[in-house]
Amino acid sequence: MKRIICASFCCALLSSVCCACSSGDSSVVSSGTSVPATTASAAAETTAVTTEGKSGYSGGDITGEWIYTGLSGKDVLTLDFEPDGIASALVDASSMIYFEEDGSLNAMGITIPAENISYDGSEIRVSMKFGKGSGDGDPEKQNKGAALTDMLVMERIGDPAPDNMDGEYSISGGTLYDTIISPIMDGMGAEDAETTAVIDGDSFYLDLNRALSYTTEGEKLTIEGGDMLLSVLDISYDDTLYYTVSGDELLLGTGDEYELTLRRSGK
Repeated sequence: MKRIICASFCCALLSSVCCACSSGDSSVVSSGTSVPATTASAAAETTAVTTEGKSGYSGGDITGEWIYTGLSGKDVLTLDFEPDGIASALVDASSMIYFEEDGSLNAMGITIPAENISYDGSEIRVSMKFGKGSGDGDPEKQNKGAALTDMLVMERIGDPAPDNMDGEYSISGGTLYDTIISPIMDGMGAEDAETTAVIDGDSFYLDLNRALSYTTEGEKLTIEGGDMLLSVLDISYDDTLYYTVSGDELLLGTGDEYELTLRRSGK
């Protein structure tokens, strides 16, 4: 199964930082869509229940938009299933990546200093220094021998806003894009699929517009990339979900431990 960027994106960033540090070349990093502004951890909001088994699911017509709300009342996942087998998702990835008030970036618990993240009102560029002269993480010890590498480049969608990073961005380049995002977008969803990032204060969302595909068979639901999609909610499973549509509720389960109840959009 192909994977979407939610966890892969952040794990790759974490891996890059850790690899640089372990090799003695510490990293030094430069600092539309309407979404909720609260900041609860999506992973902590998963509802865990014990199911009676796979036979308890009945399937049904899953098409439409469904929203999962965490225990704090924050919407952390929206799934939109289209009749043609294409799906979209809006995922709250704030439990893994977000910008602090001081402009620094927190990714999987690792803080990338604001002074190494550039923003000109339109472009956010996250860079890291590797190699000789990286200064063991101390900006004052850096010298020109360290190679600067772009890890993530995002371009603002809409008018420039030099005083505020909040908004929607296309993910346009950087090592993470080349190694993680670009391969994922290749052939997973529709030809017009796109993935954007939405920043709202210290919340960080990934908007996967027509970027996923899905199939249903009886009570079984398979989402290409769904393993990483639900990993944002601290759920893991092997390829297949089980589901029941009951009126304006969608029950998703792994058949073992976890279930999520999503409501139909607008209800």
